[in-house]
Amino acid sequence: MAFSILAGVLVTIQLGSVIIGGAFIDFKFYAHFKMDVFSSVAGFFSKESIILILFFLLFTVAFYYLINKDTRIQRIRRLYLYLILPLLVAGMSVRNGIVRNLVDISEMHLAGERAFTDALERLDYDDFVPRDSVVATPGKNIIVIAMESIEAGYLQDEFRDVTPNLRKLKEEMNYYPLEQHEGGDYTIAALYTWLTGVPMFFKQHGNNVFFNTKSFTLTSIVDALTKAGYHSEYLLGNSDFAGTDEMLEMMGFKVKSEKDYDQKYSTEHWGLHDKDLFDIVEIQLDSLYESEQPFAYFISTISTHGPDGVFDSRMAKVIPEQKSQLEMMAAALDMHIGKLVDRLKEEGRLDNTSIYIIPDHLLYYLGCRVLNDFREPRGLFVITNSNPHSFDPGTTILQMDIPGLLLEGAGVDHNLTFLSDHINGDKVEYLKDNRKAILQLNESALVRDLNIEEEQNKSKRILHPDTVYINANAWSKDNYGARSVVYTGRKEHKVKRGINVLVYRNNEYQLENYDTWENKEETGRLQRRLKELVENKLCFYVFVHDSAGDIYKNGGNKFKEVGMPELSKLKNRTAYMAYSNHGITSEHTHHKKTDLKSSFVPYHSNRSMTTILDEARDPFRFIAHAGGEIDGHTYTNCLEAMDLAYEKGFRLFELDIIKTSDGQYVAGHDWEKWRYLTKYAGDIPVDLATFRKYKKLELYTSMDMPMINQWFENHPDAILVTDKVNDPESFVPLFTDPSRLMMELFSWDACRKAKQMGIKDVILSENVFQEIWNDDDKIPTLKREGVEYIAVSR
Repeated sequence: MAFSILAGVLVTIQLGSVIIGGAFIDFKFYAHFKMDVFSSVAGFFSKESIILILFFLLFTVAFYYLINKDTRIQRIRRLYLYLILPLLVAGMSVRNGIVRNLVDISEMHLAGERAFTDALERLDYDDFVPRDSVVATPGKNIIVIAMESIEAGYLQDEFRDVTPNLRKLKEEMNYYPLEQHEGGDYTIAALYTWLTGVPMFFKQHGNNVFFNTKSFTLTSIVDALTKAGYHSEYLLGNSDFAGTDEMLEMMGFKVKSEKDYDQKYSTEHWGLHDKDLFDIVEIQLDSLYESEQPFAYFISTISTHGPDGVFDSRMAKVIPEQKSQLEMMAAALDMHIGKLVDRLKEEGRLDNTSIYIIPDHLLYYLGCRVLNDFREPRGLFVITNSNPHSFDPGTTILQMDIPGLLLEGAGVDHNLTFLSDHINGDKVEYLKDNRKAILQLNESALVRDLNIEEEQNKSKRILHPDTVYINANAWSKDNYGARSVVYTGRKEHKVKRGINVLVYRNNEYQLENYDTWENKEETGRLQRRLKELVENKLCFYVFVHDSAGDIYKNGGNKFKEVGMPELSKLKNRTAYMAYSNHGITSEHTHHKKTDLKSSFVPYHSNRSMTTILDEARDPFRFIAHAGGEIDGHTYTNCLEAMDLAYEKGFRLFELDIIKTSDGQYVAGHDWEKWRYLTKYAGDIPVDLATFRKYKKLELYTSMDMPMINQWFENHPDAILVTDKVNDPESFVPLFTDPSRLMMELFSWDACRKAKQMGIKDVILSENVFQEIWNDDDKIPTLKREGVEYIAVSR
């Protein structure tokens, strides 16, 4: 029975991928195969979900019957097992078949980390322009309308009554057929590609990619627009939908959605209706045009989302009856766009504005009626009033070409280069052949906080009894079911809905809960409790799990009196966290999630949470050991590991220094380790010439002193920390900059010589320190010897 259930699950998942996604299981499906994604789109596919559940039951019973039932259908069973099943497997193994796709997914998922510069090099992206080197001057204002699933088929004659305005604009303006490609075939992926020119291959989905990311290394068109003095704003019906908010904010957009506007606008699961969205657009554009600052205004629509569209009853009164609800909503969107463009024409604003009308991706759901009328091959399009000289109207372009089109069409002069510019030949085939390298580039562009550790690594994350880790989740459409976690040391505390307070008193932790969502009177009880804690200058955290209700409506104004003004105006389903220490309180809010790890400071300490977090992010408090980890490998002491660690934010780099047989210093933990990594079969140690010939694990570059010096000359803010070598007199003169050299040394004599040679710092070995451990004056001894650091093994 277990096999039958498993087979039923696999077949149902595959069927769901085909019905809803329009293709066999592929990387796009893999990126979306998460509960928060399912919950965010469940409202669109409720009927299909029921059908798939019924199919699962049917398939499971059928598999069980074929395998176990001993009846006259033995011949059918044998035919199935020996003929049909092998044919199915063979068919699924061809390119774009299930088996081939699963192999591709596995390769992508297991792709190792690369340093950003290394990832660029693998794609021959040698003229990439870093964000801080972007130069740009302004051109026209920019308006981009990202339409949900309005593909080129809607512009056919069969749909003349559905899209009269878009068909008219196609004739009046420039029209470019647009080809969808992998990494741009769903909403957030399309937006990412439009902005960076790089297809969106990541191991995670949506907001999961950018959460806890403090900076983003890839340049985007927003960097050019910012340098050119543009105001860049993005309006969408629901910033949670498709996981767009963190990405857009990280790239530099001011993001606005249903949370920022008056409650008079109708909001549902998907946020604002398109009608309300375009009402806001007209008001906002008036304000933007009145300003002297050039602007780039992006709008994402939602009403034409498959399979049936997002129904707005108001549109039924003004749109003629159509063949389906989806077509009615497409007609409504066409009307909104037509009115907006007509108004811009009448006011003469298109003279200094480049407008781009672009669908985000193809319509997926195979059950949509309109697909019966769409002619093959299906595709997307761009309609624009701009005239970019590098793009001939009517010539098919790809999604990855759009960044260049947007900037050139608006006359924004810039020095950005895009991946598309470096591809000779078939770009689609190039993307298929280089998906792994592109994924590594995207992953390497994310720079995360140094103090953030993955929840799965509990044994590494929580080391001491005074360590507190809090992961607080508020309810949202794509955060549904995410649990909040609180640990003090290794002890887990159970979190409940509402507002939770973690208090440290009498050397123990207590977690209190106030369900302000269910009971409004809890707000008053919480106010009294927080006032008591603050007056007694106790250490405590306050955080929301799931939903806390509208605190500001329930008399929450008194929270200001205890230094929590954000809590006093907290709205329902908003993530919130506060920390109070010795009467000083800091707050943080987010519409979905807050995450924090810190030591729980004794109540008499005057260190603020800001100080604690600043120290936790200080790159000079962390050392990349043996050059840092790369692709899961440690102790490589290789060039690529150092590049990767530098990209992650490390500035202290420890290298093990050993000598070759001809007396030259090189980086390596020990010679046995070097032989293991290089598969060298001869005697060790080797001479320098032999050392240079071998790569570690056939991938990583071994480093000698000239290479070490060159690397630190290229990274003037980096500091070398040595291990193994105990001869400062011979080593220090060989290093490029002794003022950026720290040495772990293994004798008092070596420490004294190193100090005399002017290195940055000496680090006393733990074994040497043990010699004076029992001395009463060990601290004065360290001070007298000028030793500020001690190396201690974990």
